[in-house]
Amino acid sequence: MRAPQPEPPIPGSFATPSLLAWIVNGKYVMSLPLYRIEADLKACVYFVKSVFRV
Repeated sequence: MRAPQPEPPIPGSFATPSLLAWIVNGKYVMSLPLYRIEADLKACVYFVKSVFRV
């Protein structure tokens, strides 16, 4: 038996609570501009894709 999946923080979005926290932390705590946050996210996605390439 599985527990029901929780509702996303933004309806209709794929963003998880941890992703939103990471973005808010970068923007408001570390004072990063959004283009830097976007570049970091793209680098992370590229890294994950290269690690799990079959």
